[in-house]
Amino acid sequence: MDMNKIKLIYSQKYNQFYKPVRIDEDVGIVYIKVANNRRDKSIQKNEVYQIDEDSKYKFIVIHDANMTAEKHFIETINDEKCSIHIKLGEIRNFKKNMLSESEKAVSILETLASVRGNKGLTDNEIKIRNAALGRYRSLDIWKNTQIEYNRKSYENQIIPNEIMHLALSKRLFIERRDDYCRKAPNTYKMKVAPKEAKHSIQSNFPCGFLIKDKGGYIVAGRSGRQKFTLSVEDVIEFVRNYDVNKTKKYKILYQVPMSEKKEKQLAKCYNILKEYGLHYKNEHNYFFWVLDKSGNVIAGGKNGFGFKWLLSYCRKLKHKPLPKGE
Repeated sequence: MDMNKIKLIYSQKYNQFYKPVRIDEDVGIVYIKVANNRRDKSIQKNEVYQIDEDSKYKFIVIHDANMTAEKHFIETINDEKCSIHIKLGEIRNFKKNMLSESEKAVSILETLASVRGNKGLTDNEIKIRNAALGRYRSLDIWKNTQIEYNRKSYENQIIPNEIMHLALSKRLFIERRDDYCRKAPNTYKMKVAPKEAKHSIQSNFPCGFLIKDKGGYIVAGRSGRQKFTLSVEDVIEFVRNYDVNKTKKYKILYQVPMSEKKEKQLAKCYNILKEYGLHYKNEHNYFFWVLDKSGNVIAGGKNGFGFKWLLSYCRKLKHKPLPKGE
C-alpha cells in the first residue's frame, strides 16, 4: 500500500482515527495527528490504513508542526504556570496521543498518580492526581504490573497455627482478603471463596488481613474505607496483646462464612442428630455442642468441639440403634 495515497489512519488499539501529516520514508516514520472519530464518507476504504504490529512504519502523534504530542505533554505537565484545564486535557488525551508507548510520558503519569493523601495539596493538585491515577490505571502496563504485584503479595502470607488457636480462644476471627466472597452479586451474605473467586480477588487486590470480634465487628484492619490493612506481623501482635475484657457483649454472635460443602455436611449432621432425638448448638460455625431434648449438653464439654469432631460424632452415632419409639 502506497502510504502517500493514504488519507486516514486507524488504530484498533486506541480505537482512534488519525490524519497523516508527514511521511519520512528514509527512516520509516509517519507523523500523524488525531482526527475526528467520525470517518469522512468521501474517503474510500483503500485510502484508510490500519495500524498493526507488522507495520513497517513507526507512527508518531504530533501536537503541531513543530512539536510531538510527547514533548507537548511533558512540557505542559512540568509548566507550573500552565492552566489546569490544559493539563487535564493532556491527561485525558494520553491514550489517543499514543503516549502509553512513551517511557518518559508514562513515567511522568505514574509520578502524578502516585501522590498519596490530600494533605498539603491544593484543589488543582488533587484534581491532577485523581485524573492521572484514573488514566494510569487504564493502561495495560499498570494492569499487568498491578496484577503481578497483587498475586505475589499473597505468597507465604499465612498466620501461624499458634496465633489462630490463640485468636479463637479470645473469640477473634482473622480474615485474609481472599478468604470469602459474596454468595451472589445482589446479597451481602458471604461464603468461603472457591478457587475461581479466590484467583480473581488475588488479581485485583493486594493481600491483607482484618480481625473481627465475636459480634462480627472489625476491631483491627480497617482505616477509613480501607479494609484488610494488617500484615501477618500486625495480626500476631494484635492477637497476643488483645484484652478479652474489652470485648463487648452481644446478643447475636458472628457466624463465620462457610463453604457450600460444610453447609451440606452440617445439614446432614442435623438430620442424623434429629433421628436420635438430639440437636446441636453452634457458636460462630467453629464451636459445637450436642444437646438432648431438654437442652442438656451431652457432648462438647465446656468449650465445645470443632466441626470435624461433630462430623465424627455423627458418623459414630449412625452405627448405634435408634431410640425406642423412633
